Amino acid sequence: MKFLKRIVIDENGCWLYQGYLKPNVSGLKYGWVSFRNKSMNAHRASWIIHNGEIPKDLLVCHKCDVPNCINPEHLFLGTAYDNTRDMINKNRQAPSINKGGETNPCSKLKVKQVIEIREMISKNITQTKIAKLFNVHVGTINAIHKKRNWALVKENDVA
Repeated sequence: MKFLKRIVIDENGCWLYQGYLKPNVSGLKYGWVSFRNKSMNAHRASWIIHNGEIPKDLLVCHKCDVPNCINPEHLFLGTAYDNTRDMINKNRQAPSINKGGETNPCSKLKVKQVIEIREMISKNITQTKIAKLFNVHVGTINAIHKKRNWALVKENDVA
């Protein structure tokens, strides 16, 4: 594999890919290669070469947390949940990821409003009507109802 020749080994044993580095949404730069007529992350191609196919719905994660490392000994398979748990356990999350509720700069709602929304839902007011009242998307109301958003807010959080 030609791309395996484009590495520099650092003092930690990372195989640092020196080809094209493509930034992800967080700005981290991962190696990017054409492998088997398909563009993919270099660490995924390295996994396939050294360990075989990647099962569906699994990610190739880094033990070393170096985005452009392609050392198969530094890689492991995991679900998106496993990868997120690994990130949190190592305290590598972006500063804003821990900001929940009102502290999140993107939040349109306050704790008091979330409690009010849940009370309205319990009174069988439609989510569409609630969304219009609070000027948010109906999906936001549904996420509050299903506790995908604002899960930590309890009814007694506001006096």
